Amino acid sequence: MRILSLDIIHAFIKKRPQAQKAISHWLDLIRTKEWSNPAEVKSDIRTADIVAGKVVFDVGGNKYRVICRIGYNTKTVLIIYVGTHKEYDKIDVPKL
Repeated sequence: MRILSLDIIHAFIKKRPQAQKAISHWLDLIRTKEWSNPAEVKSDIRTADIVAGKVVFDVGGNKYRVICRIGYNTKTVLIIYVGTHKEYDKIDVPKL
């Protein structure tokens, strides 16, 4: 998959450098995928959740959350949010 909006990732890592290893591992993993639908995402990454048409990934042993919109036809992943698990609990995913 081609990853879009990497600036969101870079800003998060700049704010929380301790997340760099986990986020980098996640990015490397996502780049190797070619999902065609949400069921394939869930089958491949069991901790991923589909919420209001977005995919929520648990990263770094559930320390961080990455929310994406996936373009299955275009094989793209648009990052729309990166945060800690605690920060994630405060947002309204459907409104993103």
